[in-house]
Amino acid sequence: MIDNLGNKVTARKIMAEAGIPMVPGTQNLQAGEAGLQEAVAFGKQYGYPIMLKATAGGGGRGIRKIEQEKDLKDHYAMARAEAKAAFGDDSVYLEKAVVKPKHIEVQIIADKKGSTIHLGTRDCSIQRRNQKLVEIAPAFQLTPEQQEAISQTAVKAAKAAGYFNAGTVEFLFDNGKFYFMEINTRLQVEHTVSEMITGIDVVRTQIKLAMGKDLSIKQEDIHLRGHAVEMRINAEDPKNNFMPEGGKTVRVYRSPGGYGVRLDGFCYQGFTIPQVYDSLLVKLTVFGWSWNETVDRLRRSLNNFVIIGPKTTIPFYLNLINDPDFKAGSFDTSFLETHEQLFNYEEDSSEVNKLAHLIAEIHCKGGNAYAA
Repeated sequence: MIDNLGNKVTARKIMAEAGIPMVPGTQNLQAGEAGLQEAVAFGKQYGYPIMLKATAGGGGRGIRKIEQEKDLKDHYAMARAEAKAAFGDDSVYLEKAVVKPKHIEVQIIADKKGSTIHLGTRDCSIQRRNQKLVEIAPAFQLTPEQQEAISQTAVKAAKAAGYFNAGTVEFLFDNGKFYFMEINTRLQVEHTVSEMITGIDVVRTQIKLAMGKDLSIKQEDIHLRGHAVEMRINAEDPKNNFMPEGGKTVRVYRSPGGYGVRLDGFCYQGFTIPQVYDSLLVKLTVFGWSWNETVDRLRRSLNNFVIIGPKTTIPFYLNLINDPDFKAGSFDTSFLETHEQLFNYEEDSSEVNKLAHLIAEIHCKGGNAYAA
């Protein structure tokens, strides 16, 4: 199942047979000039922009947006080489691009007997380089009817694939219509927001299902409440195209807390950021009964979150949550490109953080460099 759904072309075939709505796409393109001509023909038939994707891709990697035929010819060979290097498979395919969609996904859980339920929607539209930064549950700007339709379609897709255990069905949402994108056959980073609005422990449930136990909850047992937002606190420099801060040491680490605040991470004072793998330090997830309460709690948590040493996404997020469009719940996958003012912020040099740095140094060294 992981092979079938991890291969984007095979997954599309399964969904097409089940009648799941999808954007137009191709099978795996042939290697060499023959594949390039297939791609050119697709572009002429459906128009640009189109998405050139690695068949074995994931995590936002192996994706190129092609604006015109000339770009396709320039990028086709490079895309195959990158797919081979990243995934060990140089297969690529094409999809018609949906311009400025919302990225909506549905958490599903299923047992081996075919009982399948959903835990509502998540909005993962705020991204950089096709990789998620902020995740929100439930999704914004969908009517109750659209929420129900996309959730039930996710259940239908999971059943069509014979899926069991925890997983995520991802969609693009545009002008009231939604299109299947992929099924992630695993627990995802953003599962925390679904847990916060449902009270369901997805990790515990996943382990019990893997042990062969039946699903102990039914769809009618699931009641969505309030709002939850997860922000990925990454060791990155947002002003420098989110460049990772690998190799730097966390000199001060002070985390927020209180009702409705959840932290999932491993960072601590003295931790050195690895130069390989992932720049994620900790996930900040905040719950509130209303959207305004959630944003207020998120603002307090970010203001109380101090990480000194590497640059992080925290000051960028403080700009983001004060943006009128964010506060109104109006965002799509082009949000960062259309809100360049979010990158205009001062690095945090508050007196509170300076004091935190001084105290941390005294605790660590028994004094500080400026002591007489």
